[in-house]
Amino acid sequence: MLSCLLGGLCGALVWFSLGDTALWLALIVMLVVCYFCTTWLTKRLSDSLQALEIGLLNFKDNDFSVSLHSYGEPQLDALVSLYNQASTKLRSERQFIYQRELMLDKVIQNSPNVMLLIDDSQRIIYANGAARHLFHQGVKIEGMLLPELAVMLPDTLKAALKSEQEG
Repeated sequence: MLSCLLGGLCGALVWFSLGDTALWLALIVMLVVCYFCTTWLTKRLSDSLQALEIGLLNFKDNDFSVSLHSYGEPQLDALVSLYNQASTKLRSERQFIYQRELMLDKVIQNSPNVMLLIDDSQRIIYANGAARHLFHQGVKIEGMLLPELAVMLPDTLKAALKSEQEG
C-alpha cells in the first residue's frame, strides 16, 4: 500500500512537472518506484520464508541441527520459535534412539545366540557375531544368500532353516 502511494506521488510529480506530454514517463516512473519499494519492504519476509524453506528441506533430509534466528516480526518470530522447538525435540529424540540402537547392537553382537535378518530374496541383511562364526568362520556375511551359506551346515540345522519357523 505504502509503495503504491509513494509510486503514485512520484508519478504525479513527474506528470505535473513535465506536463501532459510526459504521461507515459510518469506511469513508468510510478511503476518502477512501486516495484523497488515493494521489493524493499518485502525483503525481510522473503528472506525469512526462504530460511524456513531451507530449514524444512533440512528436516526432509533428516538434518535437525539447523536453528533459525528471530526477525523482529511477531508472526515470523512465532514460526521461528515453533521451528526451533521442533528442531530441538527431533534432535534429542534422534540422539535417544541412536543411544538405544548402540545398546541393542552391543547386546545382539555379544549374544551367543545366532541371529540373522534376511529379506524376501533370502539375502542376509544383518548377522551377529555368533551367526558369522557359524556360517563363515567369523567373516562378514551380510549381502550373501542364506541358501549358499547353508550348504556346509549339518542336516539338522539345514532342516531347521528350511522349516521357516521362529526359534
